[in-house]
Amino acid sequence: MAQHRQGQRMIERIFLLLITVVLAFVFFELFAKLKKNFQEVPQRLSDGTIVNLNGSNTADRVQNLLLKGFYFEDKRDIGLIQAVIAQRLNSGEDHLDNIGELNKQKYYIDADKAFLQGGESFQKRVLLSRSLLGFTGADSIRFFQEKVSPPQLPSVNDIASGAHAISGTITDAGSEPVKGVLVRLQMILPQDSLFTKNLNEITHDRSEISSGVKKVYALDSLNHRQLQALTAYARTDAAGKYSFKNLPENKSYEVLPLQPGYQFGTSQGVQQLNEDVSIHFYRSLHTIRLFSTRDFNNLRKEKALIVRTPQEFSRWYFIIVCIFFIAFFLLHLALSFRFPQADPLILPVIMLLTGISFVTLLSLQDPLRDRFLAKDTLLYFVVGIIGFGVLLLFNLRKFTTDSGLYRLFILKGKNYVPNGLQWAALAVLLLLLTIAFGSGPQGSGVKINLFGFQPSELITFATIIFLAGFFALNEKFISQYASWIKRWSFFSYALVAILITIFLFLILGDLGPAIVCCFTF
Repeated sequence: MAQHRQGQRMIERIFLLLITVVLAFVFFELFAKLKKNFQEVPQRLSDGTIVNLNGSNTADRVQNLLLKGFYFEDKRDIGLIQAVIAQRLNSGEDHLDNIGELNKQKYYIDADKAFLQGGESFQKRVLLSRSLLGFTGADSIRFFQEKVSPPQLPSVNDIASGAHAISGTITDAGSEPVKGVLVRLQMILPQDSLFTKNLNEITHDRSEISSGVKKVYALDSLNHRQLQALTAYARTDAAGKYSFKNLPENKSYEVLPLQPGYQFGTSQGVQQLNEDVSIHFYRSLHTIRLFSTRDFNNLRKEKALIVRTPQEFSRWYFIIVCIFFIAFFLLHLALSFRFPQADPLILPVIMLLTGISFVTLLSLQDPLRDRFLAKDTLLYFVVGIIGFGVLLLFNLRKFTTDSGLYRLFILKGKNYVPNGLQWAALAVLLLLLTIAFGSGPQGSGVKINLFGFQPSELITFATIIFLAGFFALNEKFISQYASWIKRWSFFSYALVAILITIFLFLILGDLGPAIVCCFTF
């Protein structure tokens, strides 16, 4: 028996050594290939045609780069970019994982500030951004009117042309109601709406304008009329509410808030109004990216920005490779002492798959400019290895459906409670808590966070443990009972629990874990 165990460990050791040789060769060849791209970096760093965003004097170096490269014709654009980068770095935001972060939200700039302090490029981009927010055509004049002397408008605007209403609220990032926001409602008509059986031949049109409402009618020679355009405005009250009531039925409408200096996302609406509808918006500051898409792509194409030096990448590359090999040989030693009878192929297979994953992560992206995925994964790898080692200290054969751990101790000895119910109940409880107290990205309607963490993974594992225990207990009953009704009485218990879990995930709007539960079942 001892010779057999020793032979198994020897087989495992041989496979580990073979995999080590193969992966070491792959890691070496990959590094040699990546290193070729580093040759020009030191010279370009010294002459200022490449800037390390995590280096010293970053803002000044970016300014010099933009001046040397003739990226902008107006020096005010360069000055504003330099000022924004310097301000963010002084506020402690001094480490970037990839160059793309320079054009992400934490480096966004206030649109009004960009228009006043920036040059030609920033001013054009701000005007374009304002038009995308809805300040176009006649409403472009409202941008300045809203800043100087906003007209008085009711929060409830009665259109007096139908029976249904569109209403809603506007809140800010802190879910506080926003007062005084101008809200525009427009009726959307198809292109062929003028050709209708209600009118013989359109001869002219007529407009009716009242407080915050403009209606345009098409008329024929007999003065029969049909509504062709409707634009209405309201202003939110102290509770952030607005309403357009008595709207024409079976029409399409779009609603968009308009407020200088702020943005509310894309317009929302209804395709066919045949009931009362609520549409809510979230207000945030109107900001634009630090660089336009074209300018940032030029910087990326010319490889003018990096977030780590070749020396930093090389150091972490070899740290990752060394930790990877050392970790698996330590596990091999632990298995040899703790469970010498263990399957000799499991650890080599895990090592091979993990090694392939690290090779993929190291070769997937630009090592100097993109996120260092292998370095980020190293922490989770070490945690997994430690967890593997900790599990070796326990005899997992004792983890049965009758163990105190499986029954979460509170149900130990209570045989009248269906076994496995505790794990299903735990999953449902976490889902209910997330529905009641959870949060998610502002305005998305999806709840994924509960008290600072995401419970979806815990719920998925709880569901898997529940199903494993359930089928382990009832396998014979389900497979051997001749009566399908009797089989169904056992099987339906698990099915109902899974359906409830999936239904609660759908309420949360988190479809990923719901799909996992479906495939698991």
